[in-house]
Amino acid sequence: DLLYTLHFNAPLLSRVPKIVTVHDLIKSHFTGPDTTTHTPWLYALKRAGYNQVIKHTLDSAQDIIVPSNTVKNDILALFPVVKPERIHPIPEAPDAIFRSPNLRSTIYDLPSKYVLFVGNAYPHKNLSVLLKAMQQLPEYELVIVAKSSTFLSRTLAPFDQTHIHVLSNLQDDELVSVYQKAALLVTPSYMEGYGLVGLEALMVGTPVVASNIPVYREVYGDKVIYFDLTSPKDLIRAIRVGANPCVRPFIFSRNWDNVAQEIAEVIHARCTCL
Repeated sequence: DLLYTLHFNAPLLSRVPKIVTVHDLIKSHFTGPDTTTHTPWLYALKRAGYNQVIKHTLDSAQDIIVPSNTVKNDILALFPVVKPERIHPIPEAPDAIFRSPNLRSTIYDLPSKYVLFVGNAYPHKNLSVLLKAMQQLPEYELVIVAKSSTFLSRTLAPFDQTHIHVLSNLQDDELVSVYQKAALLVTPSYMEGYGLVGLEALMVGTPVVASNIPVYREVYGDKVIYFDLTSPKDLIRAIRVGANPCVRPFIFSRNWDNVAQEIAEVIHARCTCL
């Protein structure tokens, strides 16, 4: 028998050989009251559970699938007992709908000129640096595609929200349209396991401004404009540069069939060893 889990929380008591997917170690790096909506005692309990499960999973898994070399390096730095050959970077891919060049309509009344943010408002997303920068860019409005949450309300609270538009629960074809009509996408994260949002934007022809972090350098290369993630001033510069791009075709041939095939190869190789 062989167990394959799509997340790090593999069963603690299982003795079956296993392959796990670890998307990132963000929870290992971002801790404290700003990262939770729970009471202190419940947060401490959940934190202890996470620490136990992630350590046990990484110690005991025969193979670990990650979406990037950045995540592999992070695992090796935080959990040095893990052997590098057990970790298999398998990059992700945008869904097929983002490969269509056709302009799509949307039911939303969008501003004529806007900067786009797509994602949640957890602290590692660093949304506040974008909100600070937008206060100095009156020529743009800000569209945030995110699920309503305490984190989002908490992040938006200190800012004037007159020119901020929040969209939730979009279907994929609606999201394509929101990407296409944006002046550019900003992805300002402190840390990610991969960078699908930026790839989706690039696939539909929308310029991308990204924080200068290792995983974005790995995934986007020279296809985006980078900025210092601690500096609203540098983000303003990047937005102004990114909104006037030299139009270059973006070709990303990888798809989910490739991802599935590479995962299957890891599983097959492990099965032959059992």
